[in-house]
This record gives sequence, C-alpha cells and structure tokens, in this order.
Amino acid sequence: YVCDGTADDVQIQAAIDAITGNGKIVLLEGTYSIAAAINIKQGIWIDGMNGDYTKLTLTASSSHNLLQYNVSNGVEKYPFFLSNIGLHGNAANGATGKLLDTKVGTNELKDVFLQNVFAGYCGNTTTAFNFGNPWGLRLNIVNIEYCEGDAINITGGISTRSTFIHNCKIRDNKGNAIVFSGVNSSNVIGNEFSSGYGND
Repeated sequence: YVCDGTADDVQIQAAIDAITGNGKIVLLEGTYSIAAAINIKQGIWIDGMNGDYTKLTLTASSSHNLLQYNVSNGVEKYPFFLSNIGLHGNAANGATGKLLDTKVGTNELKDVFLQNVFAGYCGNTTTAFNFGNPWGLRLNIVNIEYCEGDAINITGGISTRSTFIHNCKIRDNKGNAIVFSGVNSSNVIGNEFSSGYGND
C-alpha cells in the first residue's frame, strides 16, 4: 500500500480491511493526510516509527474523527494497539473531529493499548480521546496538548475496569485533562497534568 500525501486514509483503511484476525500495520516516517475517518477493529496493531515522526493529520475543515471504532460487529473484546505515532487534529485549519473514538453509537472496542503516542491540536470542543465502557485501557507515554476540549473522556458502566494511565503528559488543553464517569477502577501513576486554559 502506497500513501502519497493525499487522502492517505484510503490506503490505510484498505490495509486494515485486508487483515483477517490479528495483524500489524507499520507506517513509515512521514505525514499522512486523513480526509475520512479510519475505522479500526479488534486485533489490529498500528505502529509508526517513533512518536511524532509518523504523523496522521486531519485535513482542513474536516468534521470526521481521525480514528474510530464504528463497524457493524457491535461489542468487540480483543485488543487494538496504537504505538509510536502522532495524531494531529488540525484545529487551526477548522478541523473538528476527535482524534480517537472507540465508542460510536452502540459499537464498543473494549481493550485499547496506546504506547508512545503524541496527540495535539484537536478542534473537537468535547474531547480529543473518547473511550466508552472499556474493559482494559492502557495508556503509557501518551502526550496530549493544545486541544480545544477535554483531553480524555472515559465513560464506564458495570463492566468498566482495569484502566491504567502511566507516564503521560496532558497539558495546555482548554478542557479537563481526564474525565472519568462510571469507571469502577483506575490506576493513574507518574503523569504530568497542567493547563493554562481549563481545569485539571
């Protein structure tokens, strides 16, 4: 699959759709233009080169999410991995989509693992990262900054448990750092929260 800097979501989505079961997609160093939401699924690992050297950027004035779980499979229980990558919301150019949304409607992606992810400039005034009713959520070395709303929103239910947020830097966002709602248990250690705009 060859990305050329124009609507790179088409090639990335094709690579995801081609995987049956578990599989890994490696994105080389560079900036990828995302003109439509990339629909993720269970058992997929998207891996970049290192932090912000591999960058997914929403196109100007787009209202769609960057990454989302919104397929007809309903509730899925197997992990999705995202590592060594940058997610840019392009708020300065009018984009308003979330950077990652794992619950769209009644569809839920349960286990989500993020490692060494840089995220910023999200124009969505609600939240940059939305996690709905996760069973196992792991965020390690995730930096989120300069977003227009809350950085992370975790909405739970009776099955929500085992949320780990370690070694993250969440700073200079206009909203809250993390909003928990109905989460049974969480482990938040070694993080840096700061904001010049809102509450933490």
